[in-house]
Amino acid sequence: MPFLLTREVRGKCPSWADVVILFDKDALSLGWRDTYHCVCMSAIIESEPGVGVSAQLTEERATLLQSGLLHSLPVRVLDDTPIGVIIWDGNFRVAEWNQAASRIFGWSHEQALNQHASFILAPEVRPLVDDIFRSLMRAAGGTHSVNDNLHHDGHLIVCEWHNTPLRRDDGQVVGVLSLVHDISERRKLEENLRQLAAERAVSLAEAQQQATQRNQLLGEMNEQLATIQRQHSQIVALSAPLLDVWLGVLAIPMVGSLDSLRISEVTERLLSAVSERRVQFVILDLTGVDNLDTNNAAQLIRLLSSLRLLGATGIVTGIHPVVAQIVVQLGVDLHSIVTLRSLQEALRHCMDQQKKGR
Repeated sequence: MPFLLTREVRGKCPSWADVVILFDKDALSLGWRDTYHCVCMSAIIESEPGVGVSAQLTEERATLLQSGLLHSLPVRVLDDTPIGVIIWDGNFRVAEWNQAASRIFGWSHEQALNQHASFILAPEVRPLVDDIFRSLMRAAGGTHSVNDNLHHDGHLIVCEWHNTPLRRDDGQVVGVLSLVHDISERRKLEENLRQLAAERAVSLAEAQQQATQRNQLLGEMNEQLATIQRQHSQIVALSAPLLDVWLGVLAIPMVGSLDSLRISEVTERLLSAVSERRVQFVILDLTGVDNLDTNNAAQLIRLLSSLRLLGATGIVTGIHPVVAQIVVQLGVDLHSIVTLRSLQEALRHCMDQQKKGR
């Protein structure tokens, strides 16, 4: 139950036009919470033990209360919104503080009331926030900011703020309305996404670099392979040159050991030359070949058969005894193949055949 004001208590009030309400211990919090929107106090009054008095309201707070703006924001509506709602008076002190603000910053409504904004500001951002508040009090329009704030337990949180000045009907700014949202988790997620994107970009750059290196290595290997192939072709050409020894007569002196790859390359070059040059006779000189396996001998026989299909006569000269035995073992019919002892005899034979053909 409220106590009656004594003469001494009334004498402590500088202006009796203001209203001073006393509450006992049990009714102090409830009475202030339910009625502070419609009262204005200007003095701190100490009474007898067990009797409490509300905190002194500043002139700026009184102005804000008298403006009627707080009456247009019912407490239940403020407490129901999930976004922190804070109303500041002209001295940047808390005039209203909803439940969402309590959840965000860890300060209860009673603890936050009349606190200067610095109690939830990180020291490094206070100058910036002070500038924003002064701008709002000059009715410069609403603002949006994101900055670090202090929780009641001392740890930093990141909050997004939307601020707008509160104006009376005559346009005078009497306070500031702030909507605040804790975006610490969102910031962590964004930071994780940025870090993931950066790591992915690094991985992509490394993969591209590795791909470039592999392409360069592959290009170098292809170039080396092309060089080897050119050198091999040159070696084959030197070891089995195509010699125009007479008009319409082509001679191929074979030197060294023969293998399937080499015979295939000689066959390709020889058949192409016969077709392009209209060769009548091809002299295959084996003087420099002292060894020939069964498969290679069969390839040479097929080469001579291919020459006949192109209209050219194949002549084999300089057969080594070992090579002759291999050819016999193959059971090849040599009646259709002209074999002579030397390149000179073969050339003479070709010249005689050309004379007869005239």
